[in-house]
Formats: sequence, structure tokens, C-alpha cells
Amino acid sequence: IVSHGSIQSLLGFVFNCADLIGGGLDSGFKPDEELNVRWAQAAAFMPIMQFSYGPWNYSGPSQKIIRHFIELHEKLWPTHFRPLVERTMTNGKPIWSPLFYVFPEDAKTYEISDEFMVGESLLVAPVLRPGVRARDVYLPAGIWRDYWSGGTTSGGRMISSVPAPLERIPVFERLADSSQKK
Repeated sequence: IVSHGSIQSLLGFVFNCADLIGGGLDSGFKPDEELNVRWAQAAAFMPIMQFSYGPWNYSGPSQKIIRHFIELHEKLWPTHFRPLVERTMTNGKPIWSPLFYVFPEDAKTYEISDEFMVGESLLVAPVLRPGVRARDVYLPAGIWRDYWSGGTTSGGRMISSVPAPLERIPVFERLADSSQKK
């Protein structure tokens, strides 16, 4: 879901989603509930959010989480996606991409296939395995703010066991690049 879609972005398919949330399914098959929640969370940070299996087919708690991420996608539109769409229309740069596109000088980013960048400012680390409630996240050099807690940390390192309860995935906003000259 992450590596395929972010590579599509680099190939010029900038208005993409990794796939329909729940996958391109035939009727009669109900995707795993946790998978659908996690898929919706990741898709909220992609240009397109499209469901193949409606969130109303799941439990109330899952519906609430998915609704939150649909609303977050809408909230991100004017501040993140619209400027990125305008940028891509003039210079072709991707809206979302693998980390190495934004941080080509950082050799570690070439090894990371389960995180992606939205523009140059948001790093998204979706949960891709069932039952996972914390995950390691690599943050390239710079100062990063946890999107959910507001706490800041320095990058250029792997952060172990970042909380990833079912209600959210790790997301960090780049505040400053420590390599920038002042």
C-alpha cells in the first residue's frame, strides 16, 4: 500500500491512492475490520480517499475512527493538499513520496519502505500489520513535532516503539531542518 503508491507518485501518477480502502473487492467479501481502519488512516494522508467497502459496515468504534480520518483528510486539504496540488501542476513534484525523495542525502531513507512524506513537511508511518500498537519510526535530520501530542524531537535517528493505538498512526511534522544554514 505504501511503497507501491509512493513510487507511482514518482512516476508521474501524482493524483493517486494506494488502492481503494478495503481493496478493489467484489461484493460479498468483508475486509478485516482492523485492516480497514488502518487502511483509512494511511489513505487520509494521500491525495485520494476512496472506499470499496463502506465504513458503515463495521462496528461503532471503527466507524468513529474512520470518520475522524475522513474529517482529517478534509482538514488537510486547504493547508497541505491544495498547495501541493498547485505545486505539482506547475513543476510535477509528487504530492506524496518515499522518504528518499525528500531526503536524498540520507542513506537510511532508501531502506525505509513503510513510511512516506506528504510534501516536505509531514512524515506518515502507517501500521501495516494486525495487532500492532507501537512501531519504530525513522525521522530524518531536523526537528519534528508529533502530530498528535505536539511533543518535539530531533531527527536523524530511529525512534523505537512510537505509540500506534488503533485510534491513530504515527505522524510527524517537520519543523526545521538542522542542516539548513541560518
